[in-house]
Amino acid sequence: MTMTCPFESHNFKQFSIRTVRVIALSWLLLCFFSVQALAAQVIDKVSPEVLIINSYHKGYVWSDEVTSGIESAIYHTFPNAKISIEYMDTKRNTSPTYMGKLTSLYQEKFAHEHYDLIVASDDNAINLIRDHHLFPSTIPVVYSGTHEIIIDEKNNAGNVTGVKEHLDIQATLELAKTLQSNIKKVVVINDKSTTGRLASTLFEELIAELEQPFEYIQLEDEPLATIEDQIADLEDDTIVLLLAYIRDNQGVYYPPEVTASRLSQASSVPIYSVWDFFFNHGILGGQVTSGYLHGEAAGDMAVEILLGADPSDIAIENEGGNQMLVDYRQLQRFNLSISDVPKNAVVKNINYSSDRNVLMLLSYSYEDKWSQSIVEGVRHTFSKSDQNIKVSTEFMDTKRYNDKSYINDLLLLYKNKYQQQELDVVMVADDNAFQFAQRYRNVLFPGVPIVFCGVNYLQDPKKMSLADITGVTESYDILGTINMGLTLFPQTRKLYVINDQTTSGRANSLKLAKVKPRLPKSLEVFEIGAKSMQQLLHEVAKLDDDTLILLMSFTTDKNNHRFSYESSIRMLHQKANRPILGFWDFYAGEGIVAGVVTSGFDQGRTAGSMALRILGGQSAANIPVMTRSPVQPTIDEAQLLRFVKKEVEYQPDVKVLNQNIDFFERYQKYIIAVTLVILVLLVLIVSQWFKIQLQNRFNQRLSVKAVTDGLTGAKTRSYFEKYLRQAMRQCVQRRLPLCLCYIDLDGLKHVNDDFGHAEGDKYINHVVQAIKTHIRAEDEVCRVGGDEFVVVFKGCEQDKVTTLCQLINSELQLMAKDKSLPYEMRVSCGISSLDLDSPQPADVLVAKADSDMYHAKRRNQT
Repeated sequence: MTMTCPFESHNFKQFSIRTVRVIALSWLLLCFFSVQALAAQVIDKVSPEVLIINSYHKGYVWSDEVTSGIESAIYHTFPNAKISIEYMDTKRNTSPTYMGKLTSLYQEKFAHEHYDLIVASDDNAINLIRDHHLFPSTIPVVYSGTHEIIIDEKNNAGNVTGVKEHLDIQATLELAKTLQSNIKKVVVINDKSTTGRLASTLFEELIAELEQPFEYIQLEDEPLATIEDQIADLEDDTIVLLLAYIRDNQGVYYPPEVTASRLSQASSVPIYSVWDFFFNHGILGGQVTSGYLHGEAAGDMAVEILLGADPSDIAIENEGGNQMLVDYRQLQRFNLSISDVPKNAVVKNINYSSDRNVLMLLSYSYEDKWSQSIVEGVRHTFSKSDQNIKVSTEFMDTKRYNDKSYINDLLLLYKNKYQQQELDVVMVADDNAFQFAQRYRNVLFPGVPIVFCGVNYLQDPKKMSLADITGVTESYDILGTINMGLTLFPQTRKLYVINDQTTSGRANSLKLAKVKPRLPKSLEVFEIGAKSMQQLLHEVAKLDDDTLILLMSFTTDKNNHRFSYESSIRMLHQKANRPILGFWDFYAGEGIVAGVVTSGFDQGRTAGSMALRILGGQSAANIPVMTRSPVQPTIDEAQLLRFVKKEVEYQPDVKVLNQNIDFFERYQKYIIAVTLVILVLLVLIVSQWFKIQLQNRFNQRLSVKAVTDGLTGAKTRSYFEKYLRQAMRQCVQRRLPLCLCYIDLDGLKHVNDDFGHAEGDKYINHVVQAIKTHIRAEDEVCRVGGDEFVVVFKGCEQDKVTTLCQLINSELQLMAKDKSLPYEMRVSCGISSLDLDSPQPADVLVAKADSDMYHAKRRNQT
């Protein structure tokens, strides 16, 4: 029996091949899933999900600043981060019933949510997370805005870090003592809120340790009006320390800016504080805690953790977001010296020039016609003021970009540009800019009055004065526009309303709903709903003859295609078979037939007038919000004549565009008057031109004569002295040689004595002619005496000048021979050169050439 080696069998070969295939496939699958896992990790890294739980409410300055700081830090590293924000609203609601319901809500809401990190802002949010186990202990937590961070084994042991809220009352009192050395009394204002109780505890601990013998008077939890009365007549040795005052003992809530502003107006002495949200509203200063810097510090910690750091390795920050601020305006108000301000303090609101600085913040892009007209209206108003107003303009472009990351980028940009700039007024146009300015006001331009225009959503205009805000709302006359169309087209039975779903479009729908009950009952109103531009153009081309079109706004269709105002009206105008009504000025003249038009220019002009009143010293709080902006009934006659063939009589207040009147007929008187004026001006201009030309020629002759020798045409001595110094400077700068040739006529006295002065003058002219024959065009020959000349040679070496002197004498000998003169002509020359390394004075250079010339003359005579 023959044995076969298994390694050589066919079955074994098949087994080996299958094994290799299985191993290879397993390896590929392992690589694939590893790559998938790695990709998932990368995605998680660039798009982390973060939850911010805020103890207070949106609109509360501290909460907004903290949230902005957190968002800016996270978005800077993770632009695509998904940040969710919860507001507990416990500044206004603190009852046990409310807290119990809120806890139950969050337990239900977050039961199935997963977050990569949680940021808890202020004590109530921190206590909620710590005491009620809302989230798995594996999720890292960053605390902020608390006096004490407790880390224990039950609550995210080793998975917690944060930023402590350090109220530096001592540094604030030391600042006050430095600025006002006579202080004996401190009036302390505080409330009984969670923050107020914390501040009170810290204050009591501090005064037990302080050595200053101050007398402390505590005004806790009393109504604001009562406190105003108590601080109205304080003596000069007293200051006010504003700790926390958000709600009084009657439960009345006061925004921080209102508290500070009212107390400052009432107080007879400076007010200090430890919170930055009171700054710029009347307090003098203090070692203040900044909400934005506090949030930014917490956000930086969050970023480290999201990048892989262990929270236990990140040290708790004990004094996050504190800085010493001083308001220069309050120093002036109380006659305190800026020289006493500590070096580490930041002094705000110093104005070093008479310029008034205005920031214009516009919601849309530079190309937006509405925004352009608002800017033109503001600038038109400012141009009539005698104040020197500097306007900075920012276009937010929020029609195209409006996501959180983009808005945060704008915040960071404007923070870098304007946070340290002293602004007198901030002007905002349209809702997005207005909301942005309100939300981030205390980060970007705290305490600066705001003037708005073009705003639709303004729930309570009267409340604006409390925040030092005024302006003009974007009112437009929908009813007047429709009635104007019905007057022009009385056969109308249907109104086809074009509107989109943008912010402006939603505002239009709300206003149209209010107008509908006032329209004729016989008029059917059709709103288009969500449509594409293609569908819309198809429909407007097939409307019935009894239909009018009302174009409200259509810049974004249902497919999210975007159109400018100009492009949308032009497309609709080209396709529509019926008249179009509109109430925006950017539609006027572009295709609408009529409308009671709201003008961006008028909005800007009105807002500009309000800003001028503020710049003139009036408070924005005393300027009422204007809820009805100027409008102008407008008809485009060229468009009207497409649909109405008979002549239409216009009301006196109607603005008529493209009126069909002969231009000369309309402006005949003006044309004749302007033509006569132009003819008179033309005659005056021509005569004046001739006078100027004659005067120029006369002046030119005088200037030439002043520097030219009358006999020889050479330059004069006065010209030579100026020119030589100029030539020396140029040659030194350019490192070019300069030579001076001093020339004296030999035997001129003999010629004058024997042949007369007329022959002597001819001799002089022959010499000048010989010199000019051999020198270059750029060389200057000057007559410095009766028979003495100097030639200035720039860029010419001394040996070449020596040769030129020889050529000049040769030329004179030939001239004497050719003219058969009874005397010889000859010159003596002296040459000096400029030392480029150690330039000698001009008079030394001339004296050297003059001396050499006399040596040459003596040699010629021998």
